[in-house]
Amino acid sequence: MNISNRIIKLRKQRGWSQEDLAEKLDVSRQSVSKWESGASVPDLTRVLQMSEIFGVTTDYLLKGDGYTVPESLLAEEQVLSDEQIKSFVSDTAHFGYKMAIGVSLCILSPTLLIGLAGFVTEDGQGGLSETAFVVIGMLALIIMVAAAVKIFIGNSIYMNRYKFIKEGEFSLIKEQIIDLENEFAKFEPRFGKGISLGVGLCIFSVVPLIIAAVMEMSDVTVILMVPVLLIIVAIAVNKFVKLGLIRDGYMQLLKQEDFEPANKAKAEMEERIGGIYWPAVVAIYLAWSFIGDAWARSWLIFPIAGLIFAALVNALKN
Repeated sequence: MNISNRIIKLRKQRGWSQEDLAEKLDVSRQSVSKWESGASVPDLTRVLQMSEIFGVTTDYLLKGDGYTVPESLLAEEQVLSDEQIKSFVSDTAHFGYKMAIGVSLCILSPTLLIGLAGFVTEDGQGGLSETAFVVIGMLALIIMVAAAVKIFIGNSIYMNRYKFIKEGEFSLIKEQIIDLENEFAKFEPRFGKGISLGVGLCIFSVVPLIIAAVMEMSDVTVILMVPVLLIIVAIAVNKFVKLGLIRDGYMQLLKQEDFEPANKAKAEMEERIGGIYWPAVVAIYLAWSFIGDAWARSWLIFPIAGLIFAALVNALKN
């Protein structure tokens, strides 16, 4: 057993978090994390400080002599194997891909209903009545939303096997950290390009609708520009969700950003608020669309809700 494991055991025996120990030693939480993962070794001054704080000898910290700590104290925080890391990274990428499809389906669900609305007249169109068009559009909407919900539930249940990683109850050895940091460095350019493309698509999405309105095209053409807008937004959001979840996977393994112990409470609060906020937004969207027959403009709820949520999250973080 090396010094990193002894620091972990002594800390956990006293019920301290990495932050607690860092505060007592007047160092950063990242320094303690690196000592415990084996990425670095504390200097002699810190070893002397820890021997006093833990009430053990420096010999025990450096060599393990003269003090016995039950092995069970380390049971909560396992050292991940290379195979576990590989499986988690692979499953997270698959999870991101599936969840992105689900979100895109939700965004695209009203497109057929809106598109058909452009051709509906009181006397019917193409041999079909207005009611028939509405029924067809509604069936498409319900099927797509149901498929999305199935994706969300199924994939979330599958990823529960990695709950201990999300909660940070694991450790990595120095070589694993270096490999992950190298992998993440290779992924970062892809993430940046994908997010930039998504933002560009969101900005461009309103252009067809604006052009149709400015050029005073027919009402049918203007209405059809709304499904075009939703399709472009769905492609952009697909990029955001897929790449964002893959990036979160690396952040969880490296315990950085929102997954640092110091930010864990804030991230959990954001997740709880999001779990209430977004279903409420969807409920308002559907109520307004159905009751007010406002499919052509009710989509505005989502970009507005997104801006409000981002402001709320930033306020919590600050």
